[in-house]
Amino acid sequence: MGKYTKKDIMRIVADEDVEFIRMQFTDIFGQLKNVAITASQLEKALNNQIMIDGSSIEGFTRIHESDQYLYPDPDSFTILPWATGTGRTARLICDVYNPDGTPFIGDPRGVLKRALKKAADMGYTFNVGPECEFFLFETDEHGRPTTKTGDEAGYFDLGPVDHGEFVRRDICLALEAMGFEIEASHHEVAHGQHEIDFKYADALTAALPNCTISLPQEIYSVTLGGSSYAADSTYVDATSQGVTSLDGVEHFTGLQVLILDRNPGIDLSNAGALTTVTSLGLANCGLTDISALSTLTQLTSLDLMLNDLRDISALRYLTGLTELHLSMNEDLSDISALASLEELTTLSLNGTAVTDLSALENLTNLTVLDLEGCNIRDITPLLGLKNLRTLYAAGCGLSQQEIDELGDALPNCTIYT
Repeated sequence: MGKYTKKDIMRIVADEDVEFIRMQFTDIFGQLKNVAITASQLEKALNNQIMIDGSSIEGFTRIHESDQYLYPDPDSFTILPWATGTGRTARLICDVYNPDGTPFIGDPRGVLKRALKKAADMGYTFNVGPECEFFLFETDEHGRPTTKTGDEAGYFDLGPVDHGEFVRRDICLALEAMGFEIEASHHEVAHGQHEIDFKYADALTAALPNCTISLPQEIYSVTLGGSSYAADSTYVDATSQGVTSLDGVEHFTGLQVLILDRNPGIDLSNAGALTTVTSLGLANCGLTDISALSTLTQLTSLDLMLNDLRDISALRYLTGLTELHLSMNEDLSDISALASLEELTTLSLNGTAVTDLSALENLTNLTVLDLEGCNIRDITPLLGLKNLRTLYAAGCGLSQQEIDELGDALPNCTIYT
């Protein structure tokens, strides 16, 4: 008895919100082909009523005998885990038949079935253990594949020279989610070359993995710590996910907001790959070195609260920042790097060791400033911040005379002491 009946597939499609089904087959050269149908056509498909024009397929039929039909194999049904968005996508591997109900002689799957039957008639069982080898190429600024592989690794190498290990991991996890048994995966001999090894099976079953990953594929998910996120995500919250590195973030295609709070020990060395991120959260990560952030000049919002920072010189290059949180970095005293951040509108420094505010003198766009707990020595740099609307100054040791002076200089500012 097969794994699935027609009724099983109809139920799964309904229960799992599957909206599209890919009816897949191969041409005579082994190139995977596809006809996509909506779920409303599934019953028709399972009754072998989906027609194709065989004359348009390389190596199939002539124009006057073009009508052919797809007979799906129910046991090949699987939901594609990488297809994201509204409504899921499944696939069925199909045999190609003639209009009279006979198998098409040029269908590679039919050829294999006949060969297996011939071997079985001779008393043989034909098992195959596929080793799928492939290359991973970088894309250009238009998303088109290049011939650049992005790594310099060789046979059985691992990170950091093997830049594809996380991609292989995602591929293996996706294949296992589809029901395939993966025995091993590793980097191959050439730069950018990879291999995934499947457990052996009869030849017809063993052909399914090749049909599944034979097309050039883009990366559909990125793994950060214990979770995976769609590569086309614009917002990712990986708070407390055990993220230890930013390996693989270059595969996000349009990520704008990335929250990595409470991931202690995170390695920021690959932060330069966050080229589309405009808002970045790194609160409570135990950070002592943020030099890797110096290239992220597109950032407009950065949260570095509750770290162990003393040196923030890398921030001087992030001149597009409008919001910056440095609160509770208890040993932070030197904020001279902030003098270049003239676009800042919100700045929090509460709970730091800052005493000298001279770096803030030119930050005339500031509207919110939090200095609670800072031992302010001189309020003069604050007097020219005419756009300031909210100032938190409790625990700053300000005298009543200084508070009154600030009130006179900043009549539109609410001062909390």
